[in-house]
Amino acid sequence: MKMKLRGKILVPVLALVALGLGAVSLVAYFNAAEALRVSYRTSQEELVRVLAEQADGWLAERLADASVAAMNPSIRAVFDGSGNTVEPANNVLAAIRDQYGVFTTLGVLDARGIARAHSDVSQIGTLDLSGRDYFRQAMGGERVISDVFSSAISGNPVLVAAAPIHSAQGQIVGVLYGAVEVNVFTAQVVSTVQVGETGYAYIFDERGTIISHRDQSLILELNVLDFEFGRTMLERKRGYIEYEWEGAMVDAAFQEVPRTGWIVATRVAEAELYQPVYQIRNRTILVSVATLAAMSLVLFLLISAVVRRVESTVASLRDLSEGEGDLTRRLTTTGNDEVDDLARYVNLTLENLASLVGSIKREAAALQESGTDLSSNMTETASAVDEITANIASIKDRIVSQAAGVTQAQAAMQEIARGVQTLDNSIEEQAAGVTQSSSSIEEMVATIQSVTSSLNRNASSMSALQEASETGRTAMEEVTTLAQRIAAESDGLVEAGDMIRAIASQTNLLAMNAAIEAAHAGEFGKGFAVVADEIRKLAEEAGTQGNTIITSLSSVKESIDQVNVSLAATLDRFETMYTLSRTVADQEAIIRNAMEEQSIGSQQVLEALSEIQEISVRVHDASQQMTGGSTEVLHEMERLAQISEEISQSMNEMASGAVQINQSVTHVAELVQGNSASVSVLSDEVARFRTE
Repeated sequence: MKMKLRGKILVPVLALVALGLGAVSLVAYFNAAEALRVSYRTSQEELVRVLAEQADGWLAERLADASVAAMNPSIRAVFDGSGNTVEPANNVLAAIRDQYGVFTTLGVLDARGIARAHSDVSQIGTLDLSGRDYFRQAMGGERVISDVFSSAISGNPVLVAAAPIHSAQGQIVGVLYGAVEVNVFTAQVVSTVQVGETGYAYIFDERGTIISHRDQSLILELNVLDFEFGRTMLERKRGYIEYEWEGAMVDAAFQEVPRTGWIVATRVAEAELYQPVYQIRNRTILVSVATLAAMSLVLFLLISAVVRRVESTVASLRDLSEGEGDLTRRLTTTGNDEVDDLARYVNLTLENLASLVGSIKREAAALQESGTDLSSNMTETASAVDEITANIASIKDRIVSQAAGVTQAQAAMQEIARGVQTLDNSIEEQAAGVTQSSSSIEEMVATIQSVTSSLNRNASSMSALQEASETGRTAMEEVTTLAQRIAAESDGLVEAGDMIRAIASQTNLLAMNAAIEAAHAGEFGKGFAVVADEIRKLAEEAGTQGNTIITSLSSVKESIDQVNVSLAATLDRFETMYTLSRTVADQEAIIRNAMEEQSIGSQQVLEALSEIQEISVRVHDASQQMTGGSTEVLHEMERLAQISEEISQSMNEMASGAVQINQSVTHVAELVQGNSASVSVLSDEVARFRTE
């Protein structure tokens, strides 16, 4: 379905306005929501921080109350053991309970945890709190705020402030405790906070148990660790989170109480938090819809007025185009707006068109006469072009035949040139091989001569080695004989050592006998006893020296025996070396004769290679001349082939040009005929327009 001008303007404009209003509304909505969320988060974080400080301060006051009461003389007198001190302590505890209005009960516990004095006298001697953690911590010297638990007296949730009681000597003799019901703590601290209309504050301990809440049934019954948000709060200790609770989103701020580690939290439903934003959104939507409706009405009226005038102009133009072709008619203008400008420019266009149609009428008659003359001339031109094309085709066939002959001759010359080049390369390789062989043989001759010289020198060295081996063998025989003689004489020295040791032993025995006899002689034998003792010492030293000599001679004899063995082995090696040196000398003589014969043969081969090299040089020169001549011939053949190719290409281009000319002439003839028909049609069409 074709859309009218009214729809083409109205629909896009309204769509653009709707998109703009929607974008502005969304941006305003999200900016307001973000600003409100940031503002609320900041205020809630500050609120929960103040609440945590307030709770911490309230608990500090209860500890101070318990500490002051623990220092009361009447309380401390309970443990003095003098007279009736329990009743005054009971009165003091009752007065503190009534005066502060916070504590439910107060009591004094001894070191065993048994109540010695109490605001409720029925608990004295029967109440045992020794199992409570706060009692043990207070007996350790600490001031303690306990966890929330069910009271042993009332059964209600309570928390305890406990302080140690010191004697006059500074020893801890008991504990004063004050129990506070949680609902009192909630009323004085937690319930004072109101978050919006439905929001509230609550507290849970380090174990996640709710210990203060506006709903009393949840205290000590609900554990937030069963939920993800509770675990997050205990892990972070402070911050701001969003979570889902009973199908609705909730925003919560939380802060740790420094003294106890409890978590104070505030929570409010997001629906309540964003209620002002929802109101802004709804109002923005209403305003946007109203604005869109008003703009639609205004645009519709304005566009309808413009469209009516355009439709009037279209009706006039339709009459001009679908009527009798009267170009003398003009559109009516009534003002100075854009539609009137359109009508004026259309009138100017009609005037120019009338002038143009008159000119076309005159030129069409002239074109008909020119077309007739052009048609006859093109027929003659086509006949002349056909004759030129036939002549060019004949010349082209002859050029192609000549080019084929030149190509065959060129191929034959290329084969000849390649053969000569191959022969030249082979001759070069042969000359290089002969040169290399000559160099190798010269090196081999030099090597043979060097080896022969070395063998001659080795012969002199081997002669000297034989003489030295013979001399060494003779010297070793003499040394061996001398070593054997020394070994024989060392045997005699060992026997002499044995004799010295035997003489020393006999002398020592005689000295001992002389000493015995001197002892028998009494005073007359003292001088002889001294001499006998000296002789005995001399004999012992002689025996010791004889043993040393024998040991040394034994070592020397073993060394001499080893020398004899080594000399015998060395003598055998000298014999072997002498024999081998003679064998080597004989082999070197044989090698030297063979090398001399080899040297003579190598000289003969070297002379033959020199003759072959001279012949290769002469053949190479001849092949170089042949290569140069074939190259020149090949260049001339290539130039001739190139000329033939150029002529052939020129003839091809001429033939193609002639064909194109022929086609163009034919096409022009057809165009002339078509042009004549078109001019006739144009004359008929232009004739129906009235310009005067």
